[in-house]
Amino acid sequence: MSDLEGADGIILGSPTHFGTMSDKMKKLISESVQSKGKLEDKVGAAFTSSGAIYGGGETTLLSLIQAMLIHGLIVVGDPMEATGHYGAIAVGSPTIPI
Repeated sequence: MSDLEGADGIILGSPTHFGTMSDKMKKLISESVQSKGKLEDKVGAAFTSSGAIYGGGETTLLSLIQAMLIHGLIVVGDPMEATGHYGAIAVGSPTIPI
């Protein structure tokens, strides 16, 4: 958690799993309670990937942003962006390396 505490900004990214973040990201956020009160006023942002345009990317971003807001991070949306007010979403079929 010292990496989070020492950073000026925190960008969280996760693949979309059934409309929410991955288990590994959930674990990191659960463990971040150790840093409660030490992340306040840092800049935060989120990104995700999804297999389809309407594959749950926005709900994944909102779950990541919610965790940042609970820690007191500063997160700003983009009201002029037509396709990603909450953060970047990469859309496409995942590939599995062999």
